[in-house]
Amino acid sequence: MTSEGFGGVNLGSGISIANDFDLSWPFAPVGIASQTSPGRGRHGTIFDLWYGSSGVATGDDYPDTGTLHQFIQLGNLIVPWNSSSVPLIA
Repeated sequence: MTSEGFGGVNLGSGISIANDFDLSWPFAPVGIASQTSPGRGRHGTIFDLWYGSSGVATGDDYPDTGTLHQFIQLGNLIVPWNSSSVPLIA
């Protein structure tokens, strides 16, 4: 799996604070690529999985409205959430 990055650092590790303008956190698409022959190269993007920032805690949801839970961050991955359940992280 691949991720966007800058300066040799992936986006999730490189951005550890929220956007100053709207306090949002980045969602970086997760790509699929191979370095080995015969399937070398980029093959696509996973449409329902994103990398999140290391500044967000596991179990935090997006958007951070308190009632609408469309996405949840688990480790450094962001996945769709059912919008009604409050995540319980043990």
